[in-house]
Amino acid sequence: MTTFVLLHGAWHDPSCWEPLADELRARGHAVVAPKLPLHDPHAGWEERIAAAVTAVVGRVGAGPVVVGHSMGAGYAPHVAAALRDAAAAPPPASGPPEPPAAPGKRTRLLPLGGSNFDVSGSATPDGAAGAAGPGAPAGPHAPAGPAAPAGPHTPAGSTAPAGPDRAGGSPAVVLLCPGFGPLRDGFPWPATRADGTSVWEPAAAVASLYRGVPPATARELAARLRPMAPPPDRPPPRPDPPAPTTVVIATDDPLFDPAAERAKAHRRPGVDVREIPGGHFPMVEDPAALAALLHRLALPTAPPPTPRP
Repeated sequence: MTTFVLLHGAWHDPSCWEPLADELRARGHAVVAPKLPLHDPHAGWEERIAAAVTAVVGRVGAGPVVVGHSMGAGYAPHVAAALRDAAAAPPPASGPPEPPAAPGKRTRLLPLGGSNFDVSGSATPDGAAGAAGPGAPAGPHAPAGPAAPAGPHTPAGSTAPAGPDRAGGSPAVVLLCPGFGPLRDGFPWPATRADGTSVWEPAAAVASLYRGVPPATARELAARLRPMAPPPDRPPPRPDPPAPTTVVIATDDPLFDPAAERAKAHRRPGVDVREIPGGHFPMVEDPAALAALLHRLALPTAPPPTPRP
């Protein structure tokens, strides 16, 4: 069993993960989905990272898989590094801290159409240790350059059973549709408002952002979109040592050209690159297929992925 820490992207909240969370739990995994202050133009990198870590620490073991979607991919390596450091720190003299929730209990993610929530997931530790990889915005909200030992480009449907070698129980980072940039020509990115945020009109989001998402689901997602603001400061230094890192590219992503994403991912030494069909929100377009891929990537040890012919 692996604990997956799911970091949402711009304009969204953790409820976008609900379909995937159910699929991961059905495979025996635990899920924690913190709420990030990506809507706050005054929240810097450290505050955004800390919001995730505070919600997660005590709910996961030493080797979670941190999955960052879109803008969340920039924060994923830093969150993983902080969780690694927290797991390695000696407990206080009075004993280990009280976890936020009793073992075996969880706060359910609300179904689509519900209000926001902060954290969801069972918190059974999975007993691993390790580090995280780097991240910084290169495109509109992309991580700058994860690095980790891995194999060559592999489609998601490959027979390769797992991703980068996690021997020794190190944590892993998955960058899901990370948006290394640039945006596709003509994509209608919302205008920046006077307060530094941008926001979607629901109808425009359904038409442009949620291509490939079932219409009813797209409308529910669009109705809950929040403002988004980039952090006002520069990213912190890249975590060292890096975690095994996998980049997952959607071949029909309406925001970012897969060819450009692929080329930039392959410039990062050792990164495992996978491709899946569909658009920018695979967690709601085909959550079962994404859960199957993440399940394989979470295996603690595995042969390198099969090269693409």
